[in-house]
Amino acid sequence: MEQPQHNAEGFYDAIAGGYDGMISFATRLERARDFVGALLLRFPIPAAVDVGCGTGVYALALAERGVKACGVDLSAAMLDEARRNGRELDLDVNWHHAS
Repeated sequence: MEQPQHNAEGFYDAIAGGYDGMISFATRLERARDFVGALLLRFPIPAAVDVGCGTGVYALALAERGVKACGVDLSAAMLDEARRNGRELDLDVNWHHAS
């Protein structure tokens, strides 16, 4: 009998649907907005990559400030949630599935 594969991708795929609730997405996004605002005052950048973006908090906060944002995650299910969050906020972020 083959054992199920246990890895980070499978773990995050399994929890993706409830992840935003676990991290209090709205509160986390507000904090990310504050952080990104302060960061951009010091480092005015045109583009950024959010590696391990999960459901997209920092990539979305960057996009709100006009930064060309790219979110990368190893979990396809997390990226599905990030895309949904982007649609709800009407933000354009390039999402990529990669380890």
